[in-house]
Formats: sequence, C-alpha cells, structure tokens
Amino acid sequence: MDWGDDADRGEAVDGRLRSWARGLAGLGGALGVVGLAGWVFRIPILTTVAPEFTPMAGYTAVCIVLLWISVDAGARRAVAARVWLPALAAAAVGALTLAQETTGLDLGIGRALPDDPRDVSRFTLPGSVAPTTAACLVLLGLSMVASRGSKPLDRAGQAMALVAALTGHLALLGYAYGFRELYEIRGFTAMAVHTAAALAALGVAALLARGAAGWLWVLAAPGPGGHMARRLLPATVLVPLVAGAAVTASEQQGLSSVAVRMAALATIHTLVFGALVLFATATAERLDVRRRRAEADRQRLADVVETTTDLVAIAGPDARLLYLNRAGRRMAGIPEDEDVAGLPLAALLPPAAAELVARTVVPALVEGGSWRGESALLRRDGGEVPVSVVASGHRRGGSVAWMAAVMRDVSAEKRAQEDLAGERTMLEGLLLSAPVGLGFVDRSIRFVRINDALARYAGRSAADHLGRSVSEMVPHLWPLLEPIFRRVLDGGETLRDVPISDEAVARPGEAVHTSCSYYPVRDAGGGISGVGIVFADVTDRVRAEEALREADRRKDEFLATLAHELRNPLAPLRTGLEVLKRLPTSPREARIVGVMERQLAHMVRLVEDLLDVSRISRGRVDLRKTNVPLRAVLEDALETSRPLVDARRQELVTGLPEPSLVVEADRTRLAQVVSNLMNNAAKFTPEGGRIRLAAWREGGGAVIQVADDGVGIPPDLLPRVFDLFTQGGRSLDPAQGGLGIGLSLVQRLVELHGGTVRAESEGAGKGSTFTVRIPVAASPAAEERPGEEALRLPTSPRLRVLVVDDNVDAGATLAELVSLSGHAVRTAHEGTGALVSVREFHPDVVFLDIGLPDISGYEVARRVREEHGADRALLVALTGWGGEEDRRRSRDAGFDVHLTKPVAWDDVERVLDRAGHERRGSVDPSPGLPSPGSA
Repeated sequence: MDWGDDADRGEAVDGRLRSWARGLAGLGGALGVVGLAGWVFRIPILTTVAPEFTPMAGYTAVCIVLLWISVDAGARRAVAARVWLPALAAAAVGALTLAQETTGLDLGIGRALPDDPRDVSRFTLPGSVAPTTAACLVLLGLSMVASRGSKPLDRAGQAMALVAALTGHLALLGYAYGFRELYEIRGFTAMAVHTAAALAALGVAALLARGAAGWLWVLAAPGPGGHMARRLLPATVLVPLVAGAAVTASEQQGLSSVAVRMAALATIHTLVFGALVLFATATAERLDVRRRRAEADRQRLADVVETTTDLVAIAGPDARLLYLNRAGRRMAGIPEDEDVAGLPLAALLPPAAAELVARTVVPALVEGGSWRGESALLRRDGGEVPVSVVASGHRRGGSVAWMAAVMRDVSAEKRAQEDLAGERTMLEGLLLSAPVGLGFVDRSIRFVRINDALARYAGRSAADHLGRSVSEMVPHLWPLLEPIFRRVLDGGETLRDVPISDEAVARPGEAVHTSCSYYPVRDAGGGISGVGIVFADVTDRVRAEEALREADRRKDEFLATLAHELRNPLAPLRTGLEVLKRLPTSPREARIVGVMERQLAHMVRLVEDLLDVSRISRGRVDLRKTNVPLRAVLEDALETSRPLVDARRQELVTGLPEPSLVVEADRTRLAQVVSNLMNNAAKFTPEGGRIRLAAWREGGGAVIQVADDGVGIPPDLLPRVFDLFTQGGRSLDPAQGGLGIGLSLVQRLVELHGGTVRAESEGAGKGSTFTVRIPVAASPAAEERPGEEALRLPTSPRLRVLVVDDNVDAGATLAELVSLSGHAVRTAHEGTGALVSVREFHPDVVFLDIGLPDISGYEVARRVREEHGADRALLVALTGWGGEEDRRRSRDAGFDVHLTKPVAWDDVERVLDRAGHERRGSVDPSPGLPSPGSA
C-alpha cells in the first residue's frame, strides 16, 4: 500500500542535491574571490598556491565569480535572467580567449600574467590564460544557459558541465601526480591549480543544480542504487587526488623511487577501492534490511487499516476511489469482491452531503489542505449512518497525488448525546422545580446557575441572578458570606449546614432561618471552578425546635412544681413517722410503721429521680469526683437497696473487688447508679429469685455487673430499655412498676462519668444482665475522713425553736417531733405571724417555709436579719424547691441552711446540734449539714 512515499523521498533527495550544488558553487566562488583579491591587492600568494605554479588570471577569477552567481541562482530555482546573464558573460570571455589562442590575433585579452616567472617566449601569446581554462568557461556558461531551455537542450548542458568538471579534475590529477600534460598544452599557458579546483567544483555544482532531472536521477533515486551512488562518487573523485598528491610529495622529498611510487599507488587504490566495495556491499545489505522493515511496516499499516472499525478511503485528485478498506465496505454495504476502483467518492454520500463535499471539501483537499467535520454515509440499501470525517490531501511533485478520508460510525455517540441531552433536560427540570434551593457561582462569585427556590430568597427571578455577583444580590449578607466563599474557593473546604438567620427580602418583617451548604466544584483538571450552593429554608424546623425547647422548659418547670407539691404532703408524713417511732408502740404497730416508712422512702426516691432526670437533661448536674475505692461505692449501694431485696426474700450474691480498685467518680451518684440497677433487678425478679452484684478490673477500666434470673427483657424492648419512661415486666408486680426513669437516669449518670452501660437478655423469663464500664483512677484513693457519726456533736441543750409552714399538718408534726427532743417549740402559718413570733419568742432556730400565703420566706428572712442581726437565730429554709437557683436565693436572703422537703430527721437533729453548739460560743457548723450554697 504505497501512495507516494518514494516520491516524497525523491523530493527530499532532489532538495539535498540542490543544497550540495550551492555548497560546491560557493567553494568554487570562494577560490575565485581569493584569486581576484590577490590581483587587486597585489598579494602573489593569493594568486598562486606555490611560486613554481601558474597563477590564476585576474579575469579568470572574475569569470569564476560570475559562474558561482549563476549556479547558485539555478540551484535556488531563481528567475532565468539571474541564471543565464552571469553565465553568458563568462562564456563570452572564454570564447574570445579561445579565438585569440587559435587564430594568433591579439584581441587584448589575456595580458593578466605579466609576472609569470617561467620562460614565456615559447608561448603563442605570452601572458594569456590556458586554452583549457577558456574552454571550461565556455562550457560552464553555456551549460547554465541551457538549463533554462528545453529538455534536449538541458541534456546537452549537462554534458557540457560534465566535460568542464572532468577537465578541472584531470588538471588536479596532473598536479597530484606531477604529470604536466594533464594541465598544460605545450606552447600554451598552464591551468592554475586552484583554477582547476574551482572549475571542477563549479562543473559538479552545475550538474547538481538541476536536481534529479536528466541522467542525474540516479543520485536522487530512493533505492539502493541512488544511495550507493551518492556515497561512492565523492570517494571515486577524491581518493585518486589525495593518493597521488601524497605519493608525489614523498617522491619530491626523495623518499621513494618511481617503482615504489607505482607500488604505493597500486596498494592505496586496491585498499581504498576494496574498502569502497565492502562499504557498498554493507550499505546494500543495510538498505535491504531497511527495505524489508519498511515492507513489514507497510504490511502492518495495511493490516491495521484492514482491521480497523473505521472506514478508510483513498481517492485520486479526481475524487474517485483508489482503495476502500474492509470496514468501509461493511459500513457502505459494498460486497467484498466488488471492485471499487474508479467509484466516485460522492457515491458513498447522501445527495446533500455529496454536494457539500464537492463544493467545499474536495477543493480544499486538492490544495493540499485538510477537513474535519460530521456527515452521513449512504449505504447501498438506502440507509444513512452518521459519521465523523477526517480528510486530507497529499502532495507529490507540487500537486496533490491522492486524498485520504477516515470515517467513524458515531451512531452510538449520537444516541449517547441524545440520552445525555435527555438527562440534562431532566436535571434542569429537577433543578428548577426542586423545593431545595440550588445554585452555582464561578470563581468571581457570580451566579452561573440558580433555581427558583434559591432566587426567591433575594426576591428576584432566577434570570435576574445570572451573571450577577452574590454581593450585588444580597448585599446585607455579603460580609457574612464572603469568608465562606473564600474558604471554599481558596482552601477547597466543604462547609455543610451553615445556619443563617435574617429577614428575607421577599418576606419583609419576617425572620427567616436557613441552612446552607457550600462545596467546591472541580473541573476536569482537578482545579476549583466554582462553588455549589444547597439552600434550605428551615424556618418551620427552627420554630418547631423552639417550641420543643419551650415545651421542654415547661416540662422541667412542671416536674419541679410537681416535686415541690409532692414534697409538701410528704413532709408531715415523714415527720409523723418519726414521731410514731419515738412513741411506745406494739410490735404490730411497729411493723405497720416500718411498712409506711419504706413506702414513703420509695416515693421520695421517685421524686428525686424525676428531678435528677430533669437536671441532667438540662446539664445542671455537676459531679464532685474524687478517687474512691469501688468497693466503698458498692457497699453504699447495697445499704440502700438491701431492704427491698430482703423484703422480697431474694438471694443476693456479691463479688466485691479489692479496696485497691479505685475509680474517679462522684461517690453518691455512682452509688445511685448501682442502687438503681439493684432496685430494678429486685423489682423484676420474683420472690425467692437470685440477684448477683460483682465488680472487677478489666484493662484500663472497672466493670460493675448486676445480673438476675427474673422476667428478662423482650427483644423488641431491649434497644429502648434506657429510654425515658420505658417500662417492662409490669405484669409481674404492678405495685413495683415505677415510672420508667431509673434506667434512663443510670445511663446518663454513667455517661457523665465517661463510661458506658449495656443491657443483655436472652428474652422473656430468662433474666437480664446490666454491665457498667467506667475508667479507673490514675492515682490511689484519698484518705477517708471519719464518718458523720464519728464527728457528731453532743446532744444540744434545750433550744427555742420556731416552725413556720403554711401546711398546718407539716408544721404540727415537725413541732411535735422537735418537742419530743426536749426543745421549746412555737408554730406559725404565715409570714407576718412568723415576724411577730420572732420578736416575742426570740427563737434560737427558725424552720421557715418559703411559699407562705402572705409574704414569702425570703422576705421574712431578710426582715429578721435587718431587725435582729445576723447572730441571733439560725435560719433554716424548709421548702419543696431544691434547685440551684432556689439555694442561691435562700443564701442571698440570709438563710444559714437549706433543707428540701420531706426533710430527714437526721438533718433536723444536725441543725439543732449546730444551734446548740453556736449557743455555747462556737461558730463551727455541724458536719454534713447542707448550707444554702451546697447542692
């Protein structure tokens, strides 16, 4: 498959021959310039190589320069005048010189050798140039004139140039071998050595200036013959000259005889030409290898063209097919055995496409250009195949020799484009109709795409946004948005769910809450081309969250109020039980009092759990962590839970750790966790069941485990067992069901300790296991202080005690209990009565309720402090409000102690002991007594 490669290589060699012609012509011209300079500046060495040699005549030098100009112009393919005018002048000078030499007439030409050192008396015209030189000037001049003529005339010109070149070469051989007859005709002036070199160079240059025309085509041939000719001919010319010059020089120096000279020449010629033969053979072999490789490459190219799935067509300048590959036949529906040579290229195209190709494409290809685009291929069955086309024209010898076209079936691409267009249309529809705001800004933060949901926020249409900057559309938000866009564009960050609350332009006077996400959009090279915006109006959600927070606040207020209201009736019950315990009772009555005391403690614990859950939910619980032995914590929990376990006649198995296992925890709160788990196990384990409490070290943490063989946890309840108000197993004992807050409180307290709690059960009736894991302490436990009983002060002396409570029952029972301890007691049920009693009774201790019907307990406390000073009575706040804010207010009002209803008798006794202690002159408070500032 060869469509012009040899021609292309021939053109390349033709250009190379012309370049060589210019180089050789330049060499000859340089010799002429040197000789001319010798005559002009009277420098003999420039006119002759050696004193014994004939100098170059002045006008010979001028003619050589003229021939150089002519040959160089011919090699460059200049206009005819530049070629033949200088050549014709040189030929005229040579012709006149020959006429003078042959006729003996003195025409005034040739008097340029006045200083010839030889005896010129024997010359026909002394001082004239050699006839051979004049003949060469004529031949070279006419050769260049003939190069612009017809082909036969150019052939004659080539012969003239060859004769001139050979004449100069023979003269050089004569100088090289010392054979005068080759450069001098007897009776005439000899040809100068550098004249011979210049004429030989110009003769060869005149031949090469024609390029590959005429019989010099062999030098331009791309095959082995031309390759070897271009390499052997220079050696054939130069080797005899160099060898002869070397042998002659050695003979002149007396280094060899004639016999030795002949032997040396023969040897040199044999070696050189043998080397040339070997070189030619090796060159031929290399060229053959290259040929075979080229043929293999050509075959591979043919295989590729035949096996490709694209149509490949070759057409001549007349746009008729020369070749069509197998894939092209299949695409066009042309049989394999059909000859397509001469088929018009238009036959492969629909009429409209064929007209377009004939009118625009083919003329561009004929000019050597190329064309790329899309068209359609016409099948024999009338169907059309969409194709992409790449076509180009290929030149040979200055004109287009053939045209090539590659067509690719783009049906799949067309379908993919249609599908993509459909998807793009669908995405555009989704973008425009999406309820979420979507947009894209470029690197200059100008809107490129935006949907209506986002555009409505600025009170403008989506079309109004396009091309405009964000700062222009929402100037009031730009100071907030600019750093966000810079972080995304400069740092490539993705910022999600950025809240922005503001008054929307489209909804004046209304606060709008939005959540926006900003993410970098990257181009194919990975660079950030802009920012994508996802906008959501979350006003309804924010309002719902605010409503939930308000509901949560009201829930907390309700729980606190509920606890207060429950504590008020519980206070006289607890105090009454304390009174009954101090009165003589029968065993039966003592049992009843015990039952009432346990149930009252259970109710108090429920109230405290409710408040604890509320406090933890609001983050108002601060743990007082110390390094405490885990064993001591478990013992505290067992002391709290054992009465319930014993009451249900359950077996309790314990595995307490060594005292060296220390945890950093709030001792009271962690004991509350374990006791809640123990109580939960006791409630949901039948009477006579088994409960196990164990703890141990595991890795860097401590493990507490409470297991039972009770009712178990159903699989559907297990994931929600720690949720608030979740209850299970109520069919076992409705009275012990509880409110469903114990396990939720356990989980939240464990998490505050940096731990985890896990519930496991194999199902209903198979028991349950709760495992708590908390970190161990980094240092040993602090030294324990003596317990409260060890620090208990002696019984206080008889005191005057005032009890103020609007709940008559609560006040009466507390007064009765205090009086049983031997103290003088007075009661009051409103604030004004309390102030009167303080003035008249002068109490040592005042138990003062906060919520009084006329004036609050806070106001009563402030007035007492103002009227009687800070050192008279010990003021004790006795209230159902036990929050941090309540304790702060009681402290600011002047209270010394803050007790929460229902108050334990131990706390009352500590208050009385403190008052008695202060009455004896000490100011140290009783240990363990809660002040208004303590929790």
